[in-house]
Amino acid sequence: MTAAEKSSSGFLKVIAFFDLVVKLAATGALIGILVLLVQFNNNIDKLFNGSRSLPVRVSDASPLRIMPGYSSTFDVRMTNNANDPVWFKVDN
Repeated sequence: MTAAEKSSSGFLKVIAFFDLVVKLAATGALIGILVLLVQFNNNIDKLFNGSRSLPVRVSDASPLRIMPGYSSTFDVRMTNNANDPVWFKVDN
């Protein structure tokens, strides 16, 4: 072999392998994030078009089913003050 045809060292092979593993992990993470965003978008669409309700518990009361009405907007207004705070918790 000549000097130009010198083979790679073991260290460079290990670094190349770790580089490949990191790139595959990053690709998998990006695909996972994309899947989560698509599912989130689907759930939001169902909530806003009225085919799904959102159960919400206000303070310690029984759960309320909140869903959009016949209009195209989704608006919830509640009054909150220091003496009587309103707490929201999703109740599945």
